[in-house]
Amino acid sequence: MIFRHVFLTWLVANLFHFLVWFSWSFIDSGRMDFFLHAECYMLIVVFAAIVSLPCLLIAWFFLGYVLSTPYTVNGRFFLWMFIVILIIIVAAIFALLAYRIDLDTLIFILPAVISTVLAIAIRYKQFQNLIDSTQPYEI
Repeated sequence: MIFRHVFLTWLVANLFHFLVWFSWSFIDSGRMDFFLHAECYMLIVVFAAIVSLPCLLIAWFFLGYVLSTPYTVNGRFFLWMFIVILIIIVAAIFALLAYRIDLDTLIFILPAVISTVLAIAIRYKQFQNLIDSTQPYEI
C-alpha cells in the first residue's frame, strides 16, 4: 500500500513535470514556435522519468519512516514533502555530477520540485487515507 501511494504520486509528478517544462518553455520564449520541438519535450520526459526512478525507491523507504513518526497528519505531510524535495535536490546534484554538467543548470530542477509539490498536494487526501489505513488498532 505504501509503494502504491509513492508510485502513483511519482506518476502524477512526472505528468506535471512535463506540463511545467512545457509552460516554462512557453513563458521563457514568449512565442508559439515551441510546439515545433515536441521531440525535445518527450526526450525530457523520458530522461526525467529515468533519473527519477532512484528517487521513487528512496521515497518509498522514507515514506515508511514518515508514517511511523508520532506527528500529526499535517506534520507528517509536511515532513513527507520536505523529504521528497531533499531527495530531488540530492538526485539532481548526483545527476549533474554524473553527466558533468555545470552547476548553473541546477535551476532546471525547479520544474521537478514544482511538479512534485503539486502532485503531493493534490494527493493529500490519499495521504490521509494511507495514514488511517496504516495506523495500528488500539484495544
